[in-house]
Amino acid sequence: MERSAALLGRHCEEVYISCRHPETMPLPLPVIVDVTERMGPVGGIITALRRLGGPLLVLACDLPFMEDSVVRQLLQAHAKRPPHCVMTTWEQGGTGFIEALVAIYEDGALPHLEQGVARGVFKLSRLIPPSLRHTITYAENDGKFFFNVNYPHDLRKLDNSEVHVL
Repeated sequence: MERSAALLGRHCEEVYISCRHPETMPLPLPVIVDVTERMGPVGGIITALRRLGGPLLVLACDLPFMEDSVVRQLLQAHAKRPPHCVMTTWEQGGTGFIEALVAIYEDGALPHLEQGVARGVFKLSRLIPPSLRHTITYAENDGKFFFNVNYPHDLRKLDNSEVHVL
């Protein structure tokens, strides 16, 4: 988390931590308490958009290989996005998989997120229609930047050098 916060601090005037339990946060950063119940990341994004508005740069805290250059390219793409787009994000070439937790959300994304959640859809990649996304394509071999650590077996991949850093 410290690494992600420091990285964002090099690109944003303000950095916030979104979480449900602020007493567990070790960093001296402002916290936006996720007021939603059991929604995962979409709940935190909804809460932050309601409180701060957009554009909102979202970066997951479990991306050990994320780099300044990836964030910089995202910000550059955001500056060139079509005006109707409410999300700027990375998309893996060939698969269409989007990196919804390395993305910039506009105010206009909020109704889509809220309506999807009301229908019981919590997967961010299904909440913003493709026609409203501005994407940057990355090659599969650049996927290392988006490798996230969620489970013990992900840590073992790091320890066993199954993730290749170029």
